[in-house]
Amino acid sequence: MHIRIALTGPMGSGKTTIANEMLKRYGDQAVIMPMAGPLKEFAKRMGWDGRKDKRGRRLLQLLGTECGRKCISEDVWVDKWDETANQASQDVIICDDCRFDNEAAVMNIVFELPMRFDECKTPWERFKKKMRYALGLVHKSEKGLTMPGIKVPAGSVEEMATWIISRVH
Repeated sequence: MHIRIALTGPMGSGKTTIANEMLKRYGDQAVIMPMAGPLKEFAKRMGWDGRKDKRGRRLLQLLGTECGRKCISEDVWVDKWDETANQASQDVIICDDCRFDNEAAVMNIVFELPMRFDECKTPWERFKKKMRYALGLVHKSEKGLTMPGIKVPAGSVEEMATWIISRVH
């Protein structure tokens, strides 16, 4: 039986960075399996260069939410992820981009990361980031889960990874 760990949080909260730190500690018994993996593969076949800049992020949001979730099925990406996860040989599967409630529903445990401001160079940028989330001026995929996750206390990448792993085992 696999342990499915989901990391959720706002853009730039460190989900992938923390997942990579966890992977270092788990070694061969774990794998990072992004929910958006099949979506990114599809986008690359269409010509996406793999950059998550403003254009790349918008492409993934449109393909993933407006096209995939609305036109095919709410569970289109969840079903693909679940199928792949069930075939994994590792004991621990870390999903570093859980964004919707139906994605969280296929996990054993969901950790919610705090908003980080490392990339904000000025107090004004920090204020704007806070306000965009507070006012809901972000894409649906950035609004967070309605079902509660376990809130991870702010800290360094190493501290947060240690805290998460200690709660799993």
